[in-house]
Amino acid sequence: MKRLAILLLAAVLLCGCGLNNDKIKGDECAFLTDAKWEGNDTQCVNVITFKDDGSFTNWCYCGSPVGNGDITESFSYHAEDRSVRLYDGQGRLEETGKILYVDQSYLVIDLWTRVYVYENLNAYRPRVTLGALELTGTEEMTKPCLTVLDFDGKMLTVSAYNYDKDAAASFQVWQLPAAEDIRFSNVSVTIDKGVESIESGTLSDGEIEHIGEFYTSGFFEIDRDGKVQSVVFYGELIIN
Repeated sequence: MKRLAILLLAAVLLCGCGLNNDKIKGDECAFLTDAKWEGNDTQCVNVITFKDDGSFTNWCYCGSPVGNGDITESFSYHAEDRSVRLYDGQGRLEETGKILYVDQSYLVIDLWTRVYVYENLNAYRPRVTLGALELTGTEEMTKPCLTVLDFDGKMLTVSAYNYDKDAAASFQVWQLPAAEDIRFSNVSVTIDKGVESIESGTLSDGEIEHIGEFYTSGFFEIDRDGKVQSVVFYGELIIN
């Protein structure tokens, strides 16, 4: 009987999302554990990992831990409030983070008293043509490409870059706060028989009213407080 109880406990630990008793089903956090998350923190590339066995790491390529990443060893994810709880080697709660946005390509998480943006290197992430890189700044890993569904002056309603309104029920919708001085611009690239033509400009007040209608796909600059500082809407047309 004792052996059976041990086996049952082991099974619970293996199928759980994390190593703690208040965890949820493991497949509920596959979006975290199946990804290879990396993010550029201006001075260093950060890596954050969530494993199927509930282990957790958060470190920089320079070898230093991110936050108290050298203390935390395990995690649990909680869907009700989209929180990630981190525990030390003795199972004591060390930190609680909150996921502000996640899809198959990007993770925006409030952790260690600031907001970090990570890319999933195992998934496709939209890129722009070489000539437009300087205008969009997408050479940095801190500018996820998202679909904007609406902007009310204070909040941006967003979803994944490949959002399809005809299949809206299959996409999660999130809201990100806009900075008071948020900037909107547009970059359009036309490639005609290999010749690249680029047009760019800042959106006028009248054009801003059409965000979510005419202006939808954009690269986001998100600051350490989780506020959107700028959005560069990007479009590309290739003519054979």
